[in-house]
Amino acid sequence: MLGTFIAALGNVKASANETSQETAVGENFVNSFNDNKFTLSDSSITAKVNSWENENATTLKDAQDYANTRSENVSVSKEATVKTLTNKSGDTYYVAYYDVTGANIKKGSYLSLFYKTNGQLTNTSMVMGVSSSVGVNAYIYGNGKQTFAATLDEDGNVLSSSTNSSTNFAAKKGNGMRLMAAAKKKKKKTKKSWMSCMGKCLSGMGVPTWILGAVGAGCAIVCIGTAGTGCAACVSAVGAGYGTEVFHCAHYKC
Repeated sequence: MLGTFIAALGNVKASANETSQETAVGENFVNSFNDNKFTLSDSSITAKVNSWENENATTLKDAQDYANTRSENVSVSKEATVKTLTNKSGDTYYVAYYDVTGANIKKGSYLSLFYKTNGQLTNTSMVMGVSSSVGVNAYIYGNGKQTFAATLDEDGNVLSSSTNSSTNFAAKKGNGMRLMAAAKKKKKKTKKSWMSCMGKCLSGMGVPTWILGAVGAGCAIVCIGTAGTGCAACVSAVGAGYGTEVFHCAHYKC
């Protein structure tokens, strides 16, 4: 879906009803896109980057093992889609995107490995959505540990979140009814905002709404005041497949 991850999305406009936190999420989300341009790599680069997989077999296995602590029978694809990242400073990286799949894994889940052009691995990032009774349990994993976890409703609203590396929403018993009540309350209170606008627009274009909520909330923490590859890694799941749609919604609709 992503030919060129287009920069210059424009400024985020806050509505009268939007909270300062939502505005910050929107600004960080869009600024991350502005600072990091992804393009689909040619076949020679793709072959070269895929050849580096053997050197990083432990990293891939560790990510898959982690994923299987948050759901069951999770698999990481054997071959990667490769994209070239150029950041704000003009530095070039290669990003290998692996599909993360499983019976309860939501569409749009990816593992991303960031390499320097010489093959040195610099960042590992995974954004994974797991079906739950209220919507999605979303997890962001980076460089060997969980960095963010959230429970979202079907509209992508964050109902509960944690930066504790051990948080596992699937293991929390008795939360289902409380979170369902929170989802119902959130739906009643939802007002026009950048996040709600983006959610509706992206959903209308077939983009899973959980991705915007999880990556937006997670990157609000990771990307504040930064513009390096760590920030790019945080939004890499969106860059993997939905950059064109995000550009359209952010630039023309919201």
